[in-house]
Amino acid sequence: MGKKSSSQKAQGVAVTEVAKAPVEADGGGAEAPAPSEAEAAYAARKEAWKQRGGVELGPPRANIAFVAARVIQIAKTLAEPATLAAFDALGKVPLPGGPFDAGAVRLLPVVGKALWYARSQYLTADAQSATVSLAPALVNEATDVRGTMFKVIEYNCVDDKKADDPVAADLVSIRAVQGPRYLDLATDLSRLAAYYRNPAWLPVLQADARRFDPKHAVRAEELAAQILEELHKGSDAASRWLLEIYRGWSELQAVYDVARRGAAFVFWGVHDEVVPPLGALRPAVSQRKAPEKKPA
Repeated sequence: MGKKSSSQKAQGVAVTEVAKAPVEADGGGAEAPAPSEAEAAYAARKEAWKQRGGVELGPPRANIAFVAARVIQIAKTLAEPATLAAFDALGKVPLPGGPFDAGAVRLLPVVGKALWYARSQYLTADAQSATVSLAPALVNEATDVRGTMFKVIEYNCVDDKKADDPVAADLVSIRAVQGPRYLDLATDLSRLAAYYRNPAWLPVLQADARRFDPKHAVRAEELAAQILEELHKGSDAASRWLLEIYRGWSELQAVYDVARRGAAFVFWGVHDEVVPPLGALRPAVSQRKAPEKKPA
């Protein structure tokens, strides 16, 4: 693992005052679900989403509007009577890796619509939101811990020899603006703490006795929880809906993966065309918008 020179070190770990959402304002031309259907779908899934945690899930790296609309569209294809019968039959036969849950195919459009609803509510709340103020001492400590952990992980975990190093890509995402100011800070702390707790990275980090402080992982999670508590007290609706997006995205990934597993059998040889990988569901390059960066 190569170390970064001072000129290569991450710049700008401070938090911006004004941030944009990690969700685009349009669906890239994809058809939106009916508002009443989207609201009903969210009502059906919100209790299950609570079991998926929150800020520690992290922001989706996707155009939520486009992906949700495409998933709903794909789900319509899978819901054709003959196709649905094939999925049901697949759920009754032994398969490598365990049984197939045909219920995921029926759940897929519900999750897609619920995620769309959470996104629309977030955009509305964000447009109408008032600034929530947190105690300067809390913000300052959280920002300092975030900055220190970011530098430790970048110095020790990034492989300069790999152009597509996943840790470097993750740090780029952490560095970028990802929603309301304080929720962004809490999310960053949780994501950085995950590296400090990861058995694969812990020996590497512990070897850096000068920079690494094991207490920072616990403190980062405590600070993230405290920030979330203060945001709820301050009625930050935008932050609350963004957490719902995190939860909904987590469920969508899980349900979509199950549906794709079944599609590999039902649509043998062409399943990637019928049910593409979730990461392949993105608008044309011209429709994408690069994330904003936090200033140095």
